[in-house]
Formats: sequence, structure tokens, C-alpha cells
Amino acid sequence: MQFSSFFNWYNFFSGEDSNVRSMKTRQRDKTIEVLNDLLKINTDRADGYTLAIQESKDADLKIMFRNMAEESKKNISDLSRIILQLGGDPKFGENTVAGKIYHVWMELKTSFTGKDRQAILNSCEFGEDAAVKAYKSAVREQDLVVEAFDLIYRQAQLQRASHDVIRAYRDANLKLRQAEFETGSIK
Repeated sequence: MQFSSFFNWYNFFSGEDSNVRSMKTRQRDKTIEVLNDLLKINTDRADGYTLAIQESKDADLKIMFRNMAEESKKNISDLSRIILQLGGDPKFGENTVAGKIYHVWMELKTSFTGKDRQAILNSCEFGEDAAVKAYKSAVREQDLVVEAFDLIYRQAQLQRASHDVIRAYRDANLKLRQAEFETGSIK
């Protein structure tokens, strides 16, 4: 009985208590789940921008979309690295909660009408909204491994900046179209 009590105290102070191990396992599993959600979002986002590059006729948009796709590919690499470090399996092809949200954009992007600049920008901005929402949700998670939280936070800031760039392009293009309509110089 005394040996058992000593063993429990030893485990408690050495950090090997079963409750502590259970808590660490839950934290690790939750972190892997959140990272896999973001992995899916970034995979869908990279695919979306690859299609937008193909659909767009405008060189400035193609450059911007290429940069956005590369940003997502780097995010995928960084997310995968941490998932693997935690002993998890990066899940590229599964529908996650965030992936389901983003899937709506994946369906919309195939309907770019006439490769119109405004339609492409509208679809991209819609997709960026979904990605921002997924990152906001991930940042709010309470029980994540610190290294993962730091990465998510940095990616969320980049994601927000990318969203703002797409929105600015979309809004500027819309104002230009309205001005052309008002002056009668629509192409």
C-alpha cells in the first residue's frame, strides 16, 4: 500500500500521472484535428487559385493568384510538419469541418462566367471569407499545443492580409465597372 502511494506521488511530480497523460493526449489529438482542418482549407484554397489562374485573362490577377496559391502550399507544408511532429497523419483528402465550408467555394469557382474579372474576384473573395472564418475558429481553440497555436496565429494574420488584398481588388474593379457604366464606356 505504501509502495503504491509512493508510486502515485512519483508519477504526479514527474508529470507521468495518468490524468496528465490523458490531458496531453487530448491536447495533441485536438491540435492534430484543428491542423488537419486548416490543411484541407489550404489545399482547397491552392486548388481554387490554380483554377483562377487558368480562368483569368488578366496578367495582374494571374500573378496575385499564383502568390496566393504559393502561400497556401507553404501553409500546407508547415501544417503537415507539425502534424507529423505530433505523431499525426496529415489528412489531405478528407472532408473536415473547415473543408466543408470551403467546399462551397470549390463548387462556385467552376462557374466563373465567361472568365469575367469581376466574377473571378467575387468567387475568390467568397473563398477568402471561408478561409478567414476557419482561421478565426482555429485561433479561438483553447487547448492547442503552443507551437501549433503560434503557427496558426501567424497563418491567420497572413490569411487576413490576403483576404484584404482580394477584397480591395474586387471592390476597385467593381467601382471601375460602375464608372464605365455611368459614362457609357462599358466594353
